[in-house]
Amino acid sequence: NMLKSVYTNGGFWIGRYEAGLEEGKSPRTSYVAIAESDKAVTKPNMYPYNNVTRDEAQTLAERMNYDGVTSSLIYGVQWDLVLKFIETKGATAKANLTSNSTTIGNYYNNLWNITNADAKYSTDYGSGFKACPYSKTSNADVLLTTGAYESFALMNIYDIAGNVWEWTLEKTSDVSGPCAYRGGRYLNNGSDYPANYRNNGRTSGISSSIGFRISLY
Repeated sequence: NMLKSVYTNGGFWIGRYEAGLEEGKSPRTSYVAIAESDKAVTKPNMYPYNNVTRDEAQTLAERMNYDGVTSSLIYGVQWDLVLKFIETKGATAKANLTSNSTTIGNYYNNLWNITNADAKYSTDYGSGFKACPYSKTSNADVLLTTGAYESFALMNIYDIAGNVWEWTLEKTSDVSGPCAYRGGRYLNNGSDYPANYRNNGRTSGISSSIGFRISLY
């Protein structure tokens, strides 16, 4: 159905931002099963919707329920096509997407200065957030709210590299870890986990450094 829609409509959409918690919600500092009323948002300066399983991420993505289109967790082939779109449009060099994404995302080894006063940062793995501005002057693990920094946007898509890993609907060949997540995270170097990197997790896997992004088709 997804592929048919893409061919019919000439493409698909993805969230500009990583999925975030609704305004007024506290950061998810540990795993709590999602409730019927829980929703995710695609907005800047929100706490990342982390500590969620792949299947829960899919449920939250489907709940976004945009008129006339299907909302879903992003497929692996869609992730690859987004990166190809960014490369083809010349938004950044191919090597920045496939070999070393340090300069285009929030990674351990990328130093940055965020002056966006609406953004927040965490130096304790998401347990607590402080308001920006904040200057990162040495290698460190710093988690950011969604869309915190313009330099981490390519073709108006924020944090496709770094910040948190993003669950996809792609299946890996690893029987014990069949769920693929993409894009790297704030805890690692951008040369180790560039934007196109595939990692694998358990169906019940959760982490403060794994979130998700929606697709629409």
